[in-house]
Amino acid sequence: MAGTIRHKIAIMIKKRDYLAKLVCLVLATILWAYITAGRTETLRFRVPIMPRNMPSSLAVSDMSDRNAILIAEGKREHLKSINMKSIRAYVNLENAVIGSREYPVRLEKEQVPEEITLSLDSNNVTVTVEQKVERWVKVIPVIEGTVRKGKGGIDRMVFPERVKSAGPKSLVDSID
Repeated sequence: MAGTIRHKIAIMIKKRDYLAKLVCLVLATILWAYITAGRTETLRFRVPIMPRNMPSSLAVSDMSDRNAILIAEGKREHLKSINMKSIRAYVNLENAVIGSREYPVRLEKEQVPEEITLSLDSNNVTVTVEQKVERWVKVIPVIEGTVRKGKGGIDRMVFPERVKSAGPKSLVDSID
């Protein structure tokens, strides 16, 4: 009796070709796992661009872009481990000259897995550098609104009376 059941199962397997279907299913699963494991993903982040090594007699008055677009490529599990605080974009202004000029944007990265590739959408930024000036400015309070009847006015005295303003010449000169 057990022999006849086995014989019937063997005939059914041969008729319906279950062996070929099983082999196809196993191969499809292996192929899916291979493709999923090797797939890389791309993430985009905005990172502020910081000026560095600026001579003390100069100041930045304008930058064409304040943020850089950082492109990170790698496997999903590696991308999840990125700490954005450990990646910084900067412009080295050690040899800066007065005027507008393009400077390369550099990346500084700490504790980023080697499997992740980092690049920038734009590798240059236009920076306007000016002479740094200082000026004392008188503080004039501006009081808005009205005082109810029967209430006293507000004393318009301010302490300190003057403050020192320092920065690029064009911006400091524009202060009234």
